[in-house]
Amino acid sequence: MTVSTFVGVQQVPLCFSQFMQQEYTMQMGLHQSPQRAKPPASKFLAVIQPNAPGANPLPGTIEELKCLQKHLPTSSLQILKGPEATTTTVLSNMEECSWVHLACHGIQDVSDPMQSGLLLQDGRLQLSRIIQKHITHAEFAFLSACQTTTGDERRPEEAIHLAAGMLVAGFKGVIGTMWSIRDNDAPFVADQVYGRLLKNGQPSSVHPAVALHEAVQELRKRSGPNFSSWVPFIYMGA
Repeated sequence: MTVSTFVGVQQVPLCFSQFMQQEYTMQMGLHQSPQRAKPPASKFLAVIQPNAPGANPLPGTIEELKCLQKHLPTSSLQILKGPEATTTTVLSNMEECSWVHLACHGIQDVSDPMQSGLLLQDGRLQLSRIIQKHITHAEFAFLSACQTTTGDERRPEEAIHLAAGMLVAGFKGVIGTMWSIRDNDAPFVADQVYGRLLKNGQPSSVHPAVALHEAVQELRKRSGPNFSSWVPFIYMGA
């Protein structure tokens, strides 16, 4: 299926997936310069929770960490893994970092969206706590967890989800998921995204929305017609 959209004054045919990605990100501010402020090299936080108590194991989160370590020097990467990844510690370290990658379980609470959260070592890091933060130097967050942009079907006009909470906290752009993702897809997408966002261990000029779009295209090639595999990933922000 193909549709057409307008870029400037030229009509360009696009496949449906390209249309969705382009239209959404353009409305969120992609007309601005793609050059983003570069955070200090030591300000990248990776939160890796492969075995949250009471939840199914996520071995793919370990692979995500390996992807990050491939693209970032050790001196630039601050890691909170397993028992170290408590709600208080993660919130505290988020305040010190410009880029954040969270690989863990995500939960959307349909009865009370503000209680939606990320499952860490000592429980749920709730949306209500995240939005209390104001991180002035925040740049980019990758929420590699399920249902981080699901929202509340009773309030379709409102964005009450974890990705929106990260924007409220100060992050300029957030990658999230609209529903559950497969554990082996997350490392692949993360590797593809950071391979474009980072060059020689430093932020490149590639916009996160562009990086995600290209990463999803690669995932589509690998997953074939499995619609549920590549559709959940979405970018929000400027």
